[in-house]
Parts: sequence; C-alpha cells; structure tokens
Amino acid sequence: VDKEIYGLIIGYNLNYLKSFYYLLKAMLNIFLIFNKTSRINTINFFSRFVGRTFGPFIFSKIDFLKK
Repeated sequence: VDKEIYGLIIGYNLNYLKSFYYLLKAMLNIFLIFNKTSRINTINFFSRFVGRTFGPFIFSKIDFLKK
C-alpha cells in the first residue's frame, strides 16, 4: 500500500520504518510479559513486523487484479 501511495523508493523505506517500529514495540512489551493484554499486544506487534518485512517480497508476485 505504501508503495502505491508514495512511490517505489519512499514506499519501501516507509514500510521498513514501520516494520522497525513494530519490532521495537514488540520488544518493549516483552518486559510486561506477566500482563495478559501485553502478551497479546506483543504477538500482534511481532506479527505485524513479520508481515511488513516479508510482505513486499511475497505480494509483489501475486496479481490481485487479475481478470
């Protein structure tokens, strides 16, 4: 989505900045592991990190608008 809105280079840079942000938030939530909502948030942020990191490589090969 970022690539479509901002262009190729800025879109990829913005995507990886967001993925680094999600990784940082996941790592900071690890310290609050005894809180149930914190564990859920840690898993959520880590899964978003993985999705944003590997998503451009996987979804660039899929044509969603195929008719």
